[in-house]
Amino acid sequence: MKTSIIFFGAGKFGAETLLILSQSNNYSIDLVVTSPLKKQGRNRKIVDSPIDTIAKKNGIQVIRPEKIDSQFIKKIQSYKSEIGILVNSSHFLPEDLIKVFPNKIINIHPSLLPKHRGPSPIQTALLDGDRVTGITIMEITKNLDAGPIIAQYPIHIDSKDNLVSLTKKLQTISANSIHSILQKILNKELYYERQNGDLATYTKKINKNDG
Repeated sequence: MKTSIIFFGAGKFGAETLLILSQSNNYSIDLVVTSPLKKQGRNRKIVDSPIDTIAKKNGIQVIRPEKIDSQFIKKIQSYKSEIGILVNSSHFLPEDLIKVFPNKIINIHPSLLPKHRGPSPIQTALLDGDRVTGITIMEITKNLDAGPIIAQYPIHIDSKDNLVSLTKKLQTISANSIHSILQKILNKELYYERQNGDLATYTKKINKNDG
């Protein structure tokens, strides 16, 4: 029997993990929750995101809420999905939404938490000259990127790495690790490690000046 999932995500980073999940016979993606579409390019046209392309190809419904409110939570509850997966989502998920899922919501975050919590962990690792970064898979809680850690996958940052190359490396780790982690979560085979909040650092939104 397939495990039912609601996927929260955006961008190429989220798309690669969604692709892996949608291709597996072990999972059923009930719904994709992603960001509202924006006009792009010189002609200011609305174009499909990588998430939209994968969802359409696999017949998965996509919704784009402006905000997470009680009506949205009721809609999510109606699917009776077993677990939520969040990768690169712009939405803040409240505790009432997390409780809807029997196996909670897990987040794939591109840093070694508690370092680089927040919206720009990959960019900040490069700007700070970090030698090592990685992927953290954690359980979502009401506080930003502060939930208990399920697994971490560190990698070395090469001196030639930029945002594109480092993101690609982390995308691959995220996509390749999700199946084994999901199986362990569903089989109750994992130890969850509490984060040390005293060691936490936070990132900010990146603007043109940071280029």
